[in-house]
Amino acid sequence: MSDIYPAGDEFILVYEATGKLIPQGGLPLDIGCVVVNVETLFNIGLAANDIPVTEKFITVTGAVKSPCTFKAPIGISFDDCLKLAGGATVRDFAILSGGAMMGELVTDISTPITKTTAGLIVLPVDHPLIKRRMLSQEKLERVGASACDQCYRCTDLCPRWLLGYQIIPHEVMRSLQFSGPRWEQFSMKALNCIECNICSLYACPEDLDPKNVCAHAKRELFARGLRPDKSRQVDVHPFRSGRQVPTALLTRKLGLAPFDLPAPYIETDFAPQKVRIPLKQHAGSAAVPVVSVNDKVVRGQLIGDISPVALGAKVHSSIDGAVKLIDNYITIVRG
Repeated sequence: MSDIYPAGDEFILVYEATGKLIPQGGLPLDIGCVVVNVETLFNIGLAANDIPVTEKFITVTGAVKSPCTFKAPIGISFDDCLKLAGGATVRDFAILSGGAMMGELVTDISTPITKTTAGLIVLPVDHPLIKRRMLSQEKLERVGASACDQCYRCTDLCPRWLLGYQIIPHEVMRSLQFSGPRWEQFSMKALNCIECNICSLYACPEDLDPKNVCAHAKRELFARGLRPDKSRQVDVHPFRSGRQVPTALLTRKLGLAPFDLPAPYIETDFAPQKVRIPLKQHAGSAAVPVVSVNDKVVRGQLIGDISPVALGAKVHSSIDGAVKLIDNYITIVRG
């Protein structure tokens, strides 16, 4: 595959690997494909041998002394992860959990890792990527409504639009000027948005935020029961190959070139004294505790089960210890 962003989008993966286009609003299975994360396949292999998920592969990079990748017990804190990477190299920092483009801003380093945590990027609090994520939705929409000049560069570089799907960010930006039927007319062009952030962090010459406008509109439309038109024909844009975003160029644009360093895998015998394991770290409903405070547990033991009337996932202890607190998390202390 080409070294472009977002190469990991399942619609792009399927097209690049097979030449097939998933129907608009559809799934890979609609054209006979299944897309599975590599670590998920690894865990399926463990599950086939009755080994539950108690550990997670984590990469810590950015403003840290020793960028690295390691396997750690689920429920350890972001602070513990930073210590395994030698600690932060700046005094005031924030963390992007999940990537520079689509990651979530985290400022509380007591936050626990879950089975879906993957990469932690530590950045100074005055880094542009951190400052942007601290802006309120109200401010983003107010500035967007007043400053967007409809240059449609956000649409020109949208990865899904280039594959032929109906996602037109510059028209969604027009929705900021309207309410009622006109708002819905323009907002409907956001239903296929994957929130990759190319429009906001790379394409827009005015540093506006079409991605957040699209994401906000999409959530509201989904809540009303509106979905993409599956019958719409999908045709790849003839200029797609010349409009893809090279990863190296994107890295420089984001101001991340100084942090673009190897993060090699390391073996660690790190044994945390405490873990906070979320009862909801998956799609569906939260797990239901099957242990009580002061119960002794061992690594791999079931501590949260699936409700018989809900869809969810089981949760297991990641260390040997005793249950100290049960709320939205199960806190276990070693010993």
